[in-house]
Amino acid sequence: MSKEARDIIERRRHQRAAVSTTAVVLARSNDGVPFLIESLSIGGARLAGPLTLNNDEPVQILFELDGHPLDVRGEVIRVVDRTLDRDIVLVRFVDLADDARELIREMVRRTLAAADGDR
Repeated sequence: MSKEARDIIERRRHQRAAVSTTAVVLARSNDGVPFLIESLSIGGARLAGPLTLNNDEPVQILFELDGHPLDVRGEVIRVVDRTLDRDIVLVRFVDLADDARELIREMVRRTLAAADGDR
């Protein structure tokens, strides 16, 4: 199975929720660049920000969820869009800690439940 096929299966495995929260992304040896988390699941995130990232690049993502600071590791699986001032990338989480997994899972559940209630 190709890497792209595995990525598609992985994306479908986890429910994701649209969010709009700020994160700091560290890649290579930068001091941290602000990104917007556009969607989030226990498998990964869709990020938008001003740092050019490449496929398979490791990243560290720092953000807060429900008042809890999270520090997660990931790798870029796809660059969705690239402009002069912004990249949109998909990141797969690597070795997500159990407490972070549960915080994200609960946030996704609540967000999806609220969206269903709005229909």
